[in-house]
Amino acid sequence: MDYLGELAMYKIKYNQHGGVLLIALIIVAVVSILSGSILYMLKTSVVQNQAIENYNNSRNSAFLSLKETLEANDYVYTNTPVFSSVKNYSSGSSTVTVTSSVNTLLHEAIFPDSVALNNASAVLQYHVTMQVSAQTGHQADYVAVVNAPSQYRQENDLTPQTTQNINIPTVILTNLNVAQQISGTGGLTDGQAGFFGTVAIDNSGTIETTGKEVVLSPATGGSYSLKFEDNGTYRLEQGWNLDDGVWSWSLLLYDTSTVNAWHTSIALDTLKTTPSDFSSLTWQNVLGQEDNSLPDYDSGKQYPKGSYITFDGQVFVSTAAINSGNNKDPYSNPNNWRLVIPGGTYPNWNTDVKYYKGDIITQNGVQYVATADNGTNVGAPPNNKWAVAQFGASAWQSQVYNPGDMVTFNGFMFVNIKKSNANKDPYNQSNNWRVVPQDSSPLAYNSNIVYTEGLQISYDNQLFVNISSTSDNPYTNPYNSWRIIIPENTAPTYNNQVRYYKDDRVTYSGTQYIANVNYNSSIAPNKPPPSNNWQISP
Repeated sequence: MDYLGELAMYKIKYNQHGGVLLIALIIVAVVSILSGSILYMLKTSVVQNQAIENYNNSRNSAFLSLKETLEANDYVYTNTPVFSSVKNYSSGSSTVTVTSSVNTLLHEAIFPDSVALNNASAVLQYHVTMQVSAQTGHQADYVAVVNAPSQYRQENDLTPQTTQNINIPTVILTNLNVAQQISGTGGLTDGQAGFFGTVAIDNSGTIETTGKEVVLSPATGGSYSLKFEDNGTYRLEQGWNLDDGVWSWSLLLYDTSTVNAWHTSIALDTLKTTPSDFSSLTWQNVLGQEDNSLPDYDSGKQYPKGSYITFDGQVFVSTAAINSGNNKDPYSNPNNWRLVIPGGTYPNWNTDVKYYKGDIITQNGVQYVATADNGTNVGAPPNNKWAVAQFGASAWQSQVYNPGDMVTFNGFMFVNIKKSNANKDPYNQSNNWRVVPQDSSPLAYNSNIVYTEGLQISYDNQLFVNISSTSDNPYTNPYNSWRIIIPENTAPTYNNQVRYYKDDRVTYSGTQYIANVNYNSSIAPNKPPPSNNWQISP
């Protein structure tokens, strides 16, 4: 073999060895890269999965908190899933319209981000404040808005909407109270639910020209306007009322600068068949500048139990039937009148007033709590029937509490009126504690709480005042312990589980009736009009 041939063979062998080495290095590099990539992908996958899990947990926690809050407050809801491809679905005898088009002015609304959450669309019937917890220690308050049942607007950012959707709520019939059903037997006169149209408020112009009106725009077409009563600048809220099986649509105009409000309503059937009637509705001033105070005590009148009056600049409620005549007023007859102390206020001690256990008053700049029912013969605090009120309540703990101590327990505030045992909470030792209203809102009913005379509660979507200390609910009412509060100039649907008193007004089968009984008598439950001491209201 010549020199050139040997040189060529040498190059071939050298190149072969070099190629093998290069391939080996490439394989090692590829394996290293793949290993790193796999580890990176595994790490990324773990992080992403954890993030997704945390997100889902927070989302589901918020939904469950919302659902539990609704249940706890007796608001109806549905768990029927709504899929994005479905625009209508059936609920009992009703067809629910799910609209995906939301007015752009409602962009502040919060929508559930997944249909897997069983979106409770178009089901909220009433205004309710709820606390939604995304995770421990992180909570936000929201308001469920009846006019957009699938939307929740944050309470501290509740921007009044110029244009609002009108949605007829879906209901679960078994969840309705007696007053909401047709004659208390169940069912509705109209089962329609879902999107109805829009309503807008126009604050421009004047009532004499253009503007200053509310405009209804049904989804079926047309536009109908209702003028304001004056040239004020108003905000609009709207919602639904269900009474004796009949839906009514209510509108409220309010002006926060002048504390003025107007209300009107129209039946759903009228709204559907003759929407033009909307333009002829009249506004009722429900919070105007006129004097809306309670009537002054009149010695010439007779007062049934549970009657409110003003006397000497204070509000009292009668705990017994009060006849006409002299020396029947709250100071002369303190055992039959209860001073109404608004929640969060502590009036000065008054020698002419009878105080009850748990009452908090002020004497010489110090707040005291009554540890016993104090008649007018008991002197001013401090004495052995009063204890200094210890504000700054903290959550109840298993410890001994002394009179005057305040705690929070299961959403209520309590004040101690008798030294408690270490292992007994306010529910288990109710005689040692009294519930303390924190504001002017009525208390929720709880069978573990003793309610004293004058306290108001919300029960079955109605308002009651206590006239005899009890832990029983108003429907149990074995000793006439509660009286339903019927706002002036209203006649709610007759409720066969309620006891009615002189001049109480109700609506029964479309007719208004008034209780025609003596001031010291009443109409027992299950005694409906037109007989049983009821007469047609004049």
